[in-house]
Amino acid sequence: MTTADQLRAQGRVAMLREMLTVQLTIKFGDLPAKIADAVNAADQEQLRRWTTRFATATSLNDMRIA
Repeated sequence: MTTADQLRAQGRVAMLREMLTVQLTIKFGDLPAKIADAVNAADQEQLRRWTTRFATATSLNDMRIA
């Protein structure tokens, strides 16, 4: 993987983190630090799972983030 590929991958992960944080905040209100920390530490695969789960979640507990 080239440096450019690595930078693009890091950018995708950062965008997924930001997008999920915004969506969760809009839907559920201010996020507990434990949830925000877990989102900020998650890898791309975990973020994709949570983003998919978000579609049907009715509470933060449904997200099973932390």
